[in-house]
Amino acid sequence: MSLWPPLELSEGTDLTSGEPLGQGFREHLQARKGVRFDHIMEQITARMPSAHEVKQLAMPKNQRFLAVFGAVRDASGRPLAVVEVLLPADRHELEDAYPIG
Repeated sequence: MSLWPPLELSEGTDLTSGEPLGQGFREHLQARKGVRFDHIMEQITARMPSAHEVKQLAMPKNQRFLAVFGAVRDASGRPLAVVEVLLPADRHELEDAYPIG
């Protein structure tokens, strides 16, 4: 997983220290900056891994990823972070439920 918060949101937090956080990202930003996560907009695509990803993740070069990109936002729609999660397609199944009425 990769996570990119805006620079101004990272300043004055432990996100730039290089050390693991003692709490979750959301809890840390809420405590340090008073931000409230409201929703996430996701885009899911299937793609082949790059040569770097094949080496770094020790996976077959012909195995597709499900790449999940999410824009985390507050209630006003302001972006608080972008997250990318790579899921080897042969080991994951996505399920969703949402109202249609």
